[in-house]
Amino acid sequence: MSLLNKKYRELKPTLDYLSDPVVLAQAWKKANQHIRMINSYADSFELDRTTIYLEANLKTWQKKILSDDFSFHPLS
Repeated sequence: MSLLNKKYRELKPTLDYLSDPVVLAQAWKKANQHIRMINSYADSFELDRTTIYLEANLKTWQKKILSDDFSFHPLS
């Protein structure tokens, strides 16, 4: 028996996956880890604060992604 849901074995760039809390949490985890390793000037307190409020942040991000006026912005 696999611990991983079959849905997550092959991620696709669809709204269903982009708004999924499990996928958002994994993306956040990877980004958080990368920022901490690469950037010595990163605001560690703010990163820790987002960790504490991760569940609430995931719900907020999910709502934003599912809203009709959501769009990605180019990196600057």
